[in-house]
Formats: sequence, C-alpha cells, structure tokens
Amino acid sequence: MFILGCHRSGTSLLTNILKSALERHNTEEARTAQQTIESNIDNPEGHHESVAIVDLNERLLTITNASWNHPFLLTPDWTDLEHYLSLNETRQTLRPWALKSNWIDKDPRLCLTREAYFHLLLKEVPSIAIIRHPFAVANSLLARDGMHSDRALALWMCYNHHLFNSCRSLPNDVLSFAFLRHYPKESSQRLSNAVASTATIPDWAIEQELEQKFVGDLIRSRPDQLLSDRASNSLRESCITLYDFCQNASKSKQEIQDIANEFKTHFAANLDELNIIFPANKISEIKTIHLERLNLENQRLHQELQHSRTRYRRKAVELIRSASHWLNRSHKQSH
Repeated sequence: MFILGCHRSGTSLLTNILKSALERHNTEEARTAQQTIESNIDNPEGHHESVAIVDLNERLLTITNASWNHPFLLTPDWTDLEHYLSLNETRQTLRPWALKSNWIDKDPRLCLTREAYFHLLLKEVPSIAIIRHPFAVANSLLARDGMHSDRALALWMCYNHHLFNSCRSLPNDVLSFAFLRHYPKESSQRLSNAVASTATIPDWAIEQELEQKFVGDLIRSRPDQLLSDRASNSLRESCITLYDFCQNASKSKQEIQDIANEFKTHFAANLDELNIIFPANKISEIKTIHLERLNLENQRLHQELQHSRTRYRRKAVELIRSASHWLNRSHKQSH
C-alpha cells in the first residue's frame, strides 16, 4: 500500500504509525522490509520511504523533465516506459513490492508517478491519502528548503491534484493531518478498514501508535498565517477552499470522487498562474543525449532478448526433432 500526500503533509508520520502497528502483529513484514532513508533533522523519526522507490521516482521525474519541486502540470504518458527504462531490470528491483502484499511504503513523489507503477508492478496498488493545511505545508517548505509561498502553495495544489486525478484508482480513504491528531479513535478505525485489502491491523493497535506518535510539538508553524507573503490572493483562496472542502469531506466520509472533482476545478481555474510558477522545462542538450543513450541501450537489450528467445526456440525445435528421430528409431528396432 502506498501512503500519498504532498511533501511536509505527514506522510512519514502516517507510514510510521501503520508500519509500527503492522510489525507488532506480522513479523513477516519486518523480515521483508526494504532499506529506507535515514532520519535527519527535518524528520527525526525517519522518512520511512524505501531508497529504491525514491531513486526510481527521481528517474521517472527526470524522464518527464520534472523534479520534486518543479512538477509537471499535464500528466505524461507512462505507457512508453520501455523507451527509457529497462523494464525487466526495473521489475526485478521492484520484485519485493510486486510479489508481497502486506507492505506499506511512501514517497510524496508518488502523487506524480503512481500511474507508472501500474505498468511496472503489473497490478493496482491501493493507497491512503493524507492532506495537511496548505499554509502549514508552505511554512514547513520555507523552513526546510527556502521555498516561498507562491511556489509552495502551487506545489501543494499540483501534488494533490495529481494524487486525486490519476488514471489509477482513488485512495481507499482520505484523512487530514488535523483529523488524525484530534480524532485518534475514529482515525484508527478508518485506517484499519483502509489497509484491510493488503494487511490486517487492529484499530486498537493503530490507536496506540497514534497516541504515542502524536506527542510533543508536531505543529512547527501556525496554519492560519503564511511566513512568506508572495502568493497571489486567488491561489491562497483556492488552496484554503480546497482544504476546507477536504476537511468537511473527510469528517462526513463524503465520496472521494467529489474531492477529485473539486481539485480538478480549482486546478483548471489556476492553470495560468501555475504555468507561470512551473513552466514546462525545455529538455537540455545533456538530458537529450542521456535520454537518447537510454533509448539506444533499451533497444539493444530488447534486440538481445529477441535474439535469445529465437536461439532458445531453435534449440527447443532441434531437441524435439532429435527426440522424435530417436523415438522413431526405437519404434522400428522394436518391430
């Protein structure tokens, strides 16, 4: 299962809660755990995202000439991945995720790249989404990355728009960071139901983790004001309207498709401003050469694979013929 959400929205916290609760009741999950990014000052409890997933997402974004802090606005066509990736090699790397079901992983970039994983894992991966107040996200991005409010709010809108409007299935549930903090019992029940398709985690175990993890000062900035005053009024108002809609929809268990439609409407209304903040990057000459090399390398590997298949087919035919001749001789000698 993937945990989805914009950067600084609480994806690491939610993943930590669910994985800790899962490991208590399923030792197999602990045995199959993948190498994760180590904790640091901005995530003292750890990021809880697999190095392999993060590295692959960086490669996928590079292919689309995007990055985590400069997302694409229009969803790329992920069906031609074989031109840029060695699918067999990539699928071998993703083998633990493809063959196991009781795993939980995250990387905010998955909001942008999740659709590609359908072609890489050859299966639909269920998900849970977490939404945090856009001002809290913007203030956190300013503190960590020096990203000002215009870019940070645009990032929040883009990530969440792609999260809900991917061609893949909608998340099993959507909870806000505030809802997790203030309603641990109801949150734990909903999370237990949301992960049921991949793992069995009792709601009381999740509630225990929620109470343990939500201690101290997790709120590092006030969500009612922006520390950087560069965002336009229209972008601010759209983000606040979207967050309020998500909050109410989450509390009332409204259809997630309604949230998706709301993001699609506001995304379209702010598209001109978003295009100014995140203009489509021209592919640099170095990247073009790199992509051409990838394409040529994948063509070579494909040709080698085809040649190997042809050679094996010929060998199989020769063996069948030899066996047939041997059987015929044996049959004649017996008579």
